[in-house]
Amino acid sequence: MSKAIIFLSIMASATAIYVAIPSDSVGVHVWMGQQSDELQHGVVFYNPLFSKVHIVKTEQDTDEVLNVRCVSKEGVNIEIPSIQTANRIRRSRVLSTFYKYGPDYDKKLVTEQLGQLVREFCAENTLDQIEITEFKNLNDQLRAAVQKHNDDLDTGVEVDWVRIMNIKVPDTIKQKRLELAAEKANRILAEERKNRVAIEKETEAIIQQADNERFLSATRREVEQITLLANANSESTRLEALGLAKLYEIPGYAEVLKIQALSGNMKVYFGDHLPGNMFLGAPTAAMPLDVPGSIPIATGPMPPQVLKV
Repeated sequence: MSKAIIFLSIMASATAIYVAIPSDSVGVHVWMGQQSDELQHGVVFYNPLFSKVHIVKTEQDTDEVLNVRCVSKEGVNIEIPSIQTANRIRRSRVLSTFYKYGPDYDKKLVTEQLGQLVREFCAENTLDQIEITEFKNLNDQLRAAVQKHNDDLDTGVEVDWVRIMNIKVPDTIKQKRLELAAEKANRILAEERKNRVAIEKETEAIIQQADNERFLSATRREVEQITLLANANSESTRLEALGLAKLYEIPGYAEVLKIQALSGNMKVYFGDHLPGNMFLGAPTAAMPLDVPGSIPIATGPMPPQVLKV
């Protein structure tokens, strides 16, 4: 028995190797299936026949999930070529998490969770929601869901970010969506043309209304000027009539005007005959006032000598 133990000790010493653990990592020493209760640092010697030292990175590390396939709510097959993520684990939780989930703990707790969450997300949303409306929020939703899962299990895993670069859909769906997009663009252009025509007509109506208002304003000013002038003329006529009425109130003023009017039509005849129709009215071609033997004298004031003859 003692020889066997000595032999194993010699073999262990002969086959012992070492591993250098980086500063951003820790080592978990497993000897014959039993995990050590202490983290390993620096240079660690171990015998690969009976033990192994697993290096666990505690600073940010990146992982990638490739070719995740899912089905949308309406039954469209979707493929996500790559889901990238960055995560880390707190040193205080390395031993317990490693003990529960093994050296591939990040695969079980992060990458596999991402694939499952993506499939659930696809099943609950339509293609348009997945690729357009909800895509901008998908990365944050996945990171939050994976982080909550690890927080609930108290794994010490911290998910820094999740990134989905693109989503692949069937070519037939792409072509149909392009046709729908073209139709939508045409409708938008038609609506814009319609709105532009409506705006132009409205602008023309506004301009026409402004022209009409300017014309009405000018007409109104012209009418006001005409009214003012008519009122002024009417007032002038009224004042003139009032003044004339005042003159007629003067005694003898009317007789003076009558004499002045008759004096303008007066004629004086010399001779022994008077015209027979001189008192019948105004002279005419058939009945002239002129008679043989009489000489008319021009109207106007008569010299004193003429009046004496």
